[in-house]
Amino acid sequence: MDSALLDLKTSKGAALAVACGAVAGAAITFGIQRLRQRKEPAEGAFVLIVRLKLKPGRRVEEFFKLWTPYAAWVHSNEPNTLTYKASVNETAGGALPDTVIIYERYSAKRDLIEVHQLSDRFLQFGRQLKASDMVEEKSGDSFYETSSGFHVR
Repeated sequence: MDSALLDLKTSKGAALAVACGAVAGAAITFGIQRLRQRKEPAEGAFVLIVRLKLKPGRRVEEFFKLWTPYAAWVHSNEPNTLTYKASVNETAGGALPDTVIIYERYSAKRDLIEVHQLSDRFLQFGRQLKASDMVEEKSGDSFYETSSGFHVR
C-alpha cells in the first residue's frame, strides 16, 4: 500500500482515515439500532431465570422431589427447551440452602409461551408447588442470549 495513504498529514491519508472512521461509526450505530429494534434475535436463545426463595426448613429437599421428575419430563418432551437447570444458593456454617434458581433456555420465546407454559405437565407442577406451600417469594427475569462468551466447554 502507498505510504502516502497511511500518512494522515496528506489529504489522501486524512480522507481515507475519515472515511474508515465514518464507516466504522455507521456500522456500530447500525448494530446498536438493530439490537434495540428486534424483538427476538436471529440467533441465540431466549433465557428465563426464575428465583424461588423457599420457606425455612428442609424445603430444598421437598422442592427437588417435585422438580426432578418434572425436569426429566421437560427434557423428554420439549425439544426446543435447550436448558432447564436448577441450582441452589451457597450457604455457610452448615445452613441449608433456601434459594433455588431455575435457568431456562429456549430456542425462541414462543417455545416458552406456546409450548412449555401451556403444557399440562407445567400446570400440574405449578399446582404441586403451590399446594406444597414451600415458596416464600418468586421472581424472575428474561433475556436474549448473545453470541458473546460461551455456554458449555
